[in-house]
Amino acid sequence: LLYTIKFELSRFDHLSVAFGHMSVYHSVKDLVCGILGDSYHVEVEPTLDTKGRGSQQMRFLVEPVTMVTPVVTMVTPNAMVTPVTTDLDVKSAQNQKRVFAKRNNMQSPVQTQLHVVDKESIMYETVIPSILDFLLDKNTELYSEIKSIFPHYYGQGMVGDDHYFIFEDLFYPQSGKQFQVSSSDEFHDIETVIEVMRSIARYHGVFHAVRQHSDFNFRQDHPLLTEDFILSKETHHVVAPFYNGEFHKTCKILQIVLSCPDTLHSKLHDISPELLPDIRNTLASLRSVVKDPLELMNKIRLRENPDRSILIHGDFHPLNIAASSAVDSTTNLEVVEVPVSDLSVSDSADPVSVKFFDYQLIRYGEGVWDLNQYLCQAATPPQRRDNLGEFLEIYYQTLCETCQKVERIGEKGKGISEKSFRDSEGIASESPYGDFDSFLEEYERFSPLQLVYGFGMLIWKYVTDFGAYQALAERLGDLEDFATHPDFNITADVFKLIERLGPKIWDALQVLCEFLIEIKENGVLDKCDSVSH
Repeated sequence: LLYTIKFELSRFDHLSVAFGHMSVYHSVKDLVCGILGDSYHVEVEPTLDTKGRGSQQMRFLVEPVTMVTPVVTMVTPNAMVTPVTTDLDVKSAQNQKRVFAKRNNMQSPVQTQLHVVDKESIMYETVIPSILDFLLDKNTELYSEIKSIFPHYYGQGMVGDDHYFIFEDLFYPQSGKQFQVSSSDEFHDIETVIEVMRSIARYHGVFHAVRQHSDFNFRQDHPLLTEDFILSKETHHVVAPFYNGEFHKTCKILQIVLSCPDTLHSKLHDISPELLPDIRNTLASLRSVVKDPLELMNKIRLRENPDRSILIHGDFHPLNIAASSAVDSTTNLEVVEVPVSDLSVSDSADPVSVKFFDYQLIRYGEGVWDLNQYLCQAATPPQRRDNLGEFLEIYYQTLCETCQKVERIGEKGKGISEKSFRDSEGIASESPYGDFDSFLEEYERFSPLQLVYGFGMLIWKYVTDFGAYQALAERLGDLEDFATHPDFNITADVFKLIERLGPKIWDALQVLCEFLIEIKENGVLDKCDSVSH
């Protein structure tokens, strides 16, 4: 259990830190000192608003006290530390640096069965340094581009049963900019989506090309990276209540709403009445086709092309992406309906930059898995309707350009063997997918993932009253068809529970209806049938 302890410090006001007791606080502070060295003074920082993530991290202000090169020091007996001593930006007498400790309980089922800490540790300790070392001195531009998408990592260690990663504090305003993570009930604006597409294309492109041009074999050296524990039979009991449970709850709540036209007219103003029959029919078809969302995801994974298998993020959604801005920290990322054609890097004096983190579910797979998850969770249906082609073209072009850059520096590596990299179609020769149409076909083949990640995981992101959410789930129970079930009446108390879910819950239901329209227009359910066969 976590308890809030208030510490009164000489240089700060009262500070709330979500840790159990004073000795834990001191041990984590010792851990940071042990990683950064004994020539640094470490103070706890006031907790910033990080969209609800504060309970999992502790913040520190690090100040150099001498010009002496830092030396890793011994720490308290209950703090085991693995320092990283290369390229530490914090070792500068000119700047204060702020770091945070990301906490994971090693006894939780998430770690013992999904191995999230083990995977993230491999990423930061081995994969990222290896990739950057390969790029350094070969292509400084690409090196800088790739390095910039990762948060700066300082080391890791244990305090009791808890594991801590020590990172730069992305959320502290620096150099006139501040990185922000959108709230769970927000979508990315167009400019942010564009930059994310460019950055994930560089990330994927490097792994595609380095696979051909280097001797790295992360798959062989770290077999854990080949495992997808989310889709494993052994972990089904851990993940099914969320993936399958949320999908079916979403379907049932929306079915209740769609069965009451008067409520629709008063609450969902942007849904045209003539669209309601199609929306209802699509929802019924969706429930008929997708009985087990995890099984659908597993079937898609089994169809992945091993020739395109790279180390993907695996959990690529907006809450694992920080975007920079020059605005005040209280300003939210807002949806801006501007066509992609009206935007370019040169249009902004202060362009968006992004960082990706939480590499807890990394695995070998196809990059289009990451794309489908991100676009269905970060963009609204109208944004995708108006801009999807441009989003994907930006990704494809950047992917090809990145592969080209690595090819030019890969003369000492293996060289490229696949025909798709050696054809004569210009930039398409650098794409693992061949031409753009082939890439689109592969993206669409994975589009049923959107039913799970986008549609099925939407409601809970808008929930603020989880007591009401649980009560509603219990009320719905195992009922399959509320329209015909004789023992279920859609009474006022059911709608009161829906109203209590959160102040923006009708916005979520609006998006779900738009999502169903999109599903029908794009034939996503037909692609589910092809996956099953």
